[in-house]
Amino acid sequence: MENSPISVTLLFLICKVTLGAKPHPLSDEYISQLNAKQSLWMAGSNFEFNNDPKMWSYVKKMAGGTLIHRQSNRSTRSNLRMTGSYDIKVTDIPEMFDAREKWPNCTSIGQVWDQGACGSSWAIAAVSAMSDRICIHSNFTDRPILSPEDLMSCCTDCRYGCDGGYPFAAWEYWFTNGITTGGAYNSTGGCKAYTNQPCGHTKSSTLTLCSTLEPACIPNCQRTCDAHSEVNVDSYDETLYFGFEPYENLYCDTTQSCIEQLKYEIMTNGPVEATFDVYADFLSYKGGIYSTVDLSEFVSSTSAKLIGWGIENNQSYWLGVNSWNTEWGENGLFKFLMLQPFQMLESKIVAAMPNFARSKMDSRPRNNAFKIKNARLRVFSFLIILKIVWLARFCI
Repeated sequence: MENSPISVTLLFLICKVTLGAKPHPLSDEYISQLNAKQSLWMAGSNFEFNNDPKMWSYVKKMAGGTLIHRQSNRSTRSNLRMTGSYDIKVTDIPEMFDAREKWPNCTSIGQVWDQGACGSSWAIAAVSAMSDRICIHSNFTDRPILSPEDLMSCCTDCRYGCDGGYPFAAWEYWFTNGITTGGAYNSTGGCKAYTNQPCGHTKSSTLTLCSTLEPACIPNCQRTCDAHSEVNVDSYDETLYFGFEPYENLYCDTTQSCIEQLKYEIMTNGPVEATFDVYADFLSYKGGIYSTVDLSEFVSSTSAKLIGWGIENNQSYWLGVNSWNTEWGENGLFKFLMLQPFQMLESKIVAAMPNFARSKMDSRPRNNAFKIKNARLRVFSFLIILKIVWLARFCI
């Protein structure tokens, strides 16, 4: 006897009642289940849950945005590997490390960005680590904040702006085209400020609720500075910073050597950009050492900045800076269990060194060099005018 539509519906309802419907990833019930399953980290409400599909849509966009597995245009990419590039000993690596403590003058290291209603983690993590490295390798004399807005709007190879981009392409763009300065929303200290306003994730926030905002977008590429900026509107070229060719930890294996290489890179050259898969439980992270306990709800891939590592209760972790504002996690930061088999953060790392010789501005010699260059141009122009006036005498 064939099953009728009615019997199939009844069977579905019976199974649903028997097994219980899975709670929504933002609900209190789901958060309680997470806390009951493990004790490494604490889950809590980071996002408003009111069965509003707009909020869930916003959260998924914000938590995603990172595209992976893009092939480079350069055939040399396979030779640019972070892994194996350092001859180090285990004793060279401290048990705990925090880049904020080693380089306290570089305040950008601890800066927590707010993406707003935009999937821009790939760009923010990139320019944030670039800014840190400029500060570190200029011996703290040059401390710009690079512009995610410039990167997102002008890097066509990076792809889709607020709808996702490739981290490696972002670092390639720094190498080939340079990135200008520019801080957070409505800031005026740099050339191009971030145009997506900060927004709150819960009703208790003092910020506008993210789900009430229109979907974010990035304007067309403009190679000029903001009209409201303290930087001259025509100074775009003079505010560009460049990096050397990027290198990565792509497909790093799970050996201790691989971990040591990454640690040494961070403690020697500064923070790096890391990409990892986001499962629904990560959204509710409040503190502790995060390790996924629910693989059934994959959300997307995201990027963050790694600034150190540590160990608690015999569990080793990475210390990361997210860009979901300070309402999330440990004031915007998180601890991520090392070598999680389903997320493999260690295998998707990218970084590069700053190239001061190509960068247009620097508070050290480059500012003076730029002024000298302008002065020489003015003198040269004056001499040309004098010569033209002198020659004109013979034409009369």
